[in-house]
Parts: sequence; structure tokens; C-alpha cells
Amino acid sequence: MDSWRWMFDSCRIPHKPADYALSFTPAEKSKEVGIDGHFIVLRKNKVWKIPNTVKDSSSGESRLLSTTEIESALNHIVYNTTSGPAIGNLTASDRDSWADDYAVLASISERNAGILHDIHSAAFVLCLDDISPEVSVKPSKGPNGNGTSGSTASGSDPVSFSRYLWHGGLAGKTNQLGNRWMDKPVQFILAPNGEMGIVGEHSVMDGTPTTRMCDEVLDAVYSPSFDHGPSGANSPIKPIPLEFDTNKELLSRIEQAKKRSDELVASQTLTYHLTDYGKKDIKTYGI
Repeated sequence: MDSWRWMFDSCRIPHKPADYALSFTPAEKSKEVGIDGHFIVLRKNKVWKIPNTVKDSSSGESRLLSTTEIESALNHIVYNTTSGPAIGNLTASDRDSWADDYAVLASISERNAGILHDIHSAAFVLCLDDISPEVSVKPSKGPNGNGTSGSTASGSDPVSFSRYLWHGGLAGKTNQLGNRWMDKPVQFILAPNGEMGIVGEHSVMDGTPTTRMCDEVLDAVYSPSFDHGPSGANSPIKPIPLEFDTNKELLSRIEQAKKRSDELVASQTLTYHLTDYGKKDIKTYGI
């Protein structure tokens, strides 16, 4: 399926007069397609790079990181990141503004150009946020039996949870857009309360492959036979910090981007309508 090529190791690039997409293929030396490469973690607006693989101490060959090794790397990021400028907020602007800002960001230094390449070529982005979705102020038992109608287990309703994922929270209040990179086809977003969601960029593909990917990931993680990697594997994986160089012009552009995104978010009304009608009813019709 060609869509997978545009879901991972890919990115939308801001450009005038029109954006374009880049797809990065795995290294030819890899024995297994997709095993090489890296993913990006965003924390407090800072960028970190984690390789997908490690050299196995027993065989000497490269293997995917174990669950324990990934957890260790993420803990290192959580406890060793200080806040930085909200560069990710630039990616939430209208495309022409972002194209102009992108040109400035990339031209500041070779380091910035290299970081942008690392983000573009990453398998995906994982956003470790500082805030959690707002808990509903009107708790009531819904179809899920765990809070507001259609709510998550932690009590946030679909509206606040959607705003949290798409907007980084409420405009001017809990704006986390600096901790997003809206050009990536796949962003996994994790809140401190354990809630997690996904934001997709679908200019090259529709949402069907992404939905299938989510289903397969959830099925795999919940399966007792899920392969967590070699038992006791805990190679010292040190995430690589990638810190952008900035200047006065870029910082000014970030503030302008924040203002634009706040105005856009504040102008939008988001709601949903939940009914008892669903697949169970449809199946009873025998069609």
C-alpha cells in the first residue's frame, strides 16, 4: 500500500506557491524494511531524536528498541528538558505565513537546516505535553459508563479532548501548539494524565490508512503476545537533543504565529451530537 510510504518517514514541506511532500526511504543496508531510522520527541517545545534501533549485545546486529529502552529514553527526556521558544507554533499558521517563517528558520544556521531534515525524515513525532485535557464540568453517565457522554476514562469529553489534540488546548490559556509539528503525517500526543491521541496531516493521503494503523497498534499493544523486545534488554539509549538557533526576527515571528493561532482557535466552535444509534442497531437490520 503506497499510503504507508506517506505516513512514516515523510513530511509536508511549506513552500510558495504550493507545498510539496517528501518521503524518505529506509537505508539500503537494512535487512528489514523500516528498521533503520529514528523518531522525534517534542517536550516543552524542545526537539529530541531517538534512534529506532540499537546494537544487540548478544548478536551484535541491529534490532528495534525494547519497550524498556524506549521507556528509559522517554524518562530521560521528561526529566531533562527545559522550556524553549514555541517554534512548533509556526507550523500551525496559514501555509503562506509558515512558508515565509520556514525560510527564515532554515536560513539562520546549518544546525537549523539539519534539525529540520531530522524532523522531516523521522518515522513519526511523539508529543509529551505538560498539560492534560480539561475535565468535563458536567459529569454524567454516558454509553461508556465512565463519566460524561462519550468521555475518556479520565473524564474529558470529546470537545475538550479534540481541542487538546488539534489546538493544544484553549486559546490563550493552555496553548501547547509549540509542542506540535503540524506538517508530520503522524503525531502521537501523550498527556500527563495518561490520555493519548493522534493528529494526522492528510494532504497526501486520506484518514483510512491512519485509522487502520491505530487499530493495529492498539490490537498489538493489548495482545498478551506483544513482543516487548529481549527480556531484560536495557542498552543505554541516550536521546539526542536538537536545539534550534534563534534570532530576534524568528522570535518575533513566533509571537505573531501565537497570536494568529489564538485568534483562529477562539473563532471556532466545536461540538458533537451523540446518539444511541450505532453498529449494533445496523447489524440487526441484516444488511
